[in-house]
Amino acid sequence: MSEQPETIKCSSCGNVFFTIGRSPDGKPTYTAVKPGVVDAVEGEQEIYRIICPLCQHAEEVSGTVLPFEKLKLLHEIPDPWKFVEASRIDRSYQGTTRSISDDTIRDIAANFVKSIDRLVAIAEIAPLSTGLSGLYQNHFRTTGERGILPVEKSEQAWNDAMDRNVANAQLFTSPLAPEIRAIALEIGYSELRNWTRQHGEMNPGVEAILMAQIVLAWTAFESLSADLWVAAVNVRPNPLATRAGAPSGGKGQPKSLTIPQMSEYAHNFDLSKVMGDVLKNEKKVDFVSLASTSAAYEMAFDTPLALFGDDQLRLLELVRNLIVHDGGTVGQKFIDDLEIAKLTGHRDCAGVVKDKPFPLNGEMTSRFVESATCSGKTLITFVDKYLQQEPLKNSS
Repeated sequence: MSEQPETIKCSSCGNVFFTIGRSPDGKPTYTAVKPGVVDAVEGEQEIYRIICPLCQHAEEVSGTVLPFEKLKLLHEIPDPWKFVEASRIDRSYQGTTRSISDDTIRDIAANFVKSIDRLVAIAEIAPLSTGLSGLYQNHFRTTGERGILPVEKSEQAWNDAMDRNVANAQLFTSPLAPEIRAIALEIGYSELRNWTRQHGEMNPGVEAILMAQIVLAWTAFESLSADLWVAAVNVRPNPLATRAGAPSGGKGQPKSLTIPQMSEYAHNFDLSKVMGDVLKNEKKVDFVSLASTSAAYEMAFDTPLALFGDDQLRLLELVRNLIVHDGGTVGQKFIDDLEIAKLTGHRDCAGVVKDKPFPLNGEMTSRFVESATCSGKTLITFVDKYLQQEPLKNSS
């Protein structure tokens, strides 16, 4: 490799990327930020390991001495977002529907799985598109072949274009081959990590993606909890509705229904198959918080569920509310809520500072999402098992 190269060709994947910047006196200096990244230096000069932004292969480069202070600054730029972790979520939740015995809740569980799939996709869309573009452009730079996109948008034109360029055709074949998708994601996350470390204006976008994942994770779990409860009470009104609608001397807090209200649920006034809907819609139970959801389940199923006390799930609820109601900025109410919930010492609260944004990153977001998926799976299993073991009883 020649000295003082302005570009480096990766010996692993053939990618050509910039490594040279110019100092005030006009001399070339290794910056490796367009978009290569200086990874290490042997001693204080001359030998540099520069990471290819496409395949992450480390090239050793000799050349102009880079001032040690500047190299250290580049090498130690932090990666606070850890964005790659945002989609590293245990995908076992995708098999949830296969273990369900009761048809009543299978569709509810399937919708929960779809919701989690979508929030994972949110974290992958930017790096996947970036990585695919990198693969496409790199092939064009290193081979000199014309791009695959045809001028004429006919089916034949597309087929001809793919025949001319088999390598790039893989990028346009849907669904993507797993190996192509994996490489594209790796490239995309690398690019996003490199650029967000250099350009602060990208931070709000990354933060917004993480916030969206957290809000969607909570919404998925909240909706699942309500829908499961309603469905279970509808098909097992005795004893579930009987307990949940107990008189004031019992566990419930009922209010009477008028005849017109009853007719809204069933024309023949037979409410035996819609008691879950009735109790929810008439505000005899609600699912707006973990506390009220836990109370609703305990009333109907006559047993407390430990999953509602999970610390990560309880913190997810508080952080979701902080994002939705306060834009993610920590106020005194949030700090008070942490103290009341005894979550001040939680590992994800270590960087909490009043009047500052809640310190999100991809790793933390992944934990929040997995708390929702694990708790959701546990709740689905509980309700499914109950419906299998509890025979349908005559409600008369």
